[in-house]
Amino acid sequence: MMAFAVCGCGSGDTVPVPVADGGKVVLREFDRSKGGTVSAVLRDGDDYGVMLVNEAKSEEEPMMMVVVARRHPAEVYRVHSLDELEAVLRTFPAGAEFHEYDRCLVPAGYGLPEDTWAKVKEVVRRCGHRLDDGKGEDSGVRTTCTCPV
Repeated sequence: MMAFAVCGCGSGDTVPVPVADGGKVVLREFDRSKGGTVSAVLRDGDDYGVMLVNEAKSEEEPMMMVVVARRHPAEVYRVHSLDELEAVLRTFPAGAEFHEYDRCLVPAGYGLPEDTWAKVKEVVRRCGHRLDDGKGEDSGVRTTCTCPV
């Protein structure tokens, strides 16, 4: 069963947000390499997540999308500019700790300019939030496996 919550993004658009069975917050659906799909979900214990995605239709025209998710309330924002990202992040409680989400095989942001992720991280910090430093026991990038089943 799939439920939907509705949220607004920085540009004023309203985006339906899938919340999978059991209240899991879905950041993104990915195709598996041999067919089917898999959901990148906000991990239990994480209140906030961020994912960089290249939505390009061709390699010559990369298109940045940043997915920002929070558990309470269950919301997912999909923004296409750093200004929209900043507008969304300014609505979150100060000091929120974000975890980076991605997929295996080819990173979701593959093909974007090399400094894109650094710019996203800078906006997160400028808005008064923290990024998982990768040093704790349960730290590091949360990777969704897209390998064949």
